[in-house]
Order: sequence, then structure tokens, then C-alpha cells
Amino acid sequence: MDDRPANLSHIDEPTLRALGADLLRARRGRGWSQRDLQAASGIHQSRISRAERGLAPGMRITAVASLLAALDAEVTLKPRSRANRG
Repeated sequence: MDDRPANLSHIDEPTLRALGADLLRARRGRGWSQRDLQAASGIHQSRISRAERGLAPGMRITAVASLLAALDAEVTLKPRSRANRG
């Protein structure tokens, strides 16, 4: 078993972009700047910016969890459609 922290490298680009858009919407919904989210989550503003643009495939799952906790948000899992399965 691999003990290294998991990251988002195995997630496809459309899913990363959708996650980023959801993070952006949640942050703006709270009326926060990226700096506000940095202060609440401990994740650097530049990483938040990249994540919101769907450009963070190397981001660790723990960092995503920190952002979600700071935003009081959650992720909902759903199966991919058969057409989108790899």
C-alpha cells in the first residue's frame, strides 16, 4: 500500500474545472477573497487561485479537505456516465 498523500493527478480536466468552479462559487458565496480563504484554510492564495481555475492536479486531497472545511462545504460523489468512463 502506498502511504504517500493522495493528490488529484488521476482526475480528468473537466472534473478539475468543475471542482474549481464549485470552490470559487462557495468562496464568493461567503463574500470572501482568496486571501480570506487562505487565512481560514492555511492554503496559500496562489494555490487557491490555481485550484479555482481547475489547474491544480498536484493538489493533495488534504488541501482540498482544508478548503472544504474552511468553506463549510462538502463534496458529493456520483458515478460517471458510461460514456465518460475510462
